[in-house]
Amino acid sequence: MPNQRAPGQTLIAFAVDAAFLAEIDHARGTRSRSEFVRSALYRELVNRGTALPRSIQAAPDRAGKGGRKTGLMAAEAETPYNAGKSKTNKKKDGR
Repeated sequence: MPNQRAPGQTLIAFAVDAAFLAEIDHARGTRSRSEFVRSALYRELVNRGTALPRSIQAAPDRAGKGGRKTGLMAAEAETPYNAGKSKTNKKKDGR
């Protein structure tokens, strides 16, 4: 089910100043905010001497969880055999 955390996952959320968020968005480049924050928190903990595996900073696996297709997944879904075929075209063709 979309928007449902896996066992062992905890959502953390916090407010930031608009200027701070603008700097975060500029610094993160093409990475998502979540990926950027996970990486920054990981670096901070490691710098403080916490022994953590690098894999712990990876995003949780969402394979098979459902939800709408976004980005590249949506582009890949539109293949030549279904490109441009809308529901209205199917009705007109009688299919």
